[in-house]
Amino acid sequence: MDNQKSTFIRNEVWALTIAGAFQRSNIYKKEATETQREVFKKELRASVDKLVKAYEAKAIKPEIHLQNIESVVQFFKKYDFINNEYSRFGIAQKVLNLYLKYLWVLNLVKVPPHFPVDRQIQYLLKIKESDIEPWTTMKESRKYMDIINLAQTKLEPIDNNCIASLELRLFNK
Repeated sequence: MDNQKSTFIRNEVWALTIAGAFQRSNIYKKEATETQREVFKKELRASVDKLVKAYEAKAIKPEIHLQNIESVVQFFKKYDFINNEYSRFGIAQKVLNLYLKYLWVLNLVKVPPHFPVDRQIQYLLKIKESDIEPWTTMKESRKYMDIINLAQTKLEPIDNNCIASLELRLFNK
């Protein structure tokens, strides 16, 4: 893919990622200005793109992926106009995992070790309604990993032992 096409598609993928990750998250404090929000999103993208470079070269181990999600959590904490109440693991995992999912589907990165955890995938994994954890309030990796581990038990041969493929199959049903 030439540079102009690559830049365009990555910009579009980033816009979809931000829309999906911030849609219900109340990530900004009320007093956050539009300029602050735009600078934050630009700097977040630069930070996430640095992480994503490793996923372009090889499949990343789950423990490294968790560390990368944590680094996004730490990135959020640097900004005083971000709701600390909402700068949690759930939003960070959604940003990184959704971005990686889009890039993987476009063959721009190797298969990600996880998928974006949200209400829809929990429903598709047949998690009981009363046990569904809102992704916007996940404070730590424990509940997230419970969902990832459950997904591992639902793999079928068609998924090639890959929970990212499982998630696509479930969404495409």
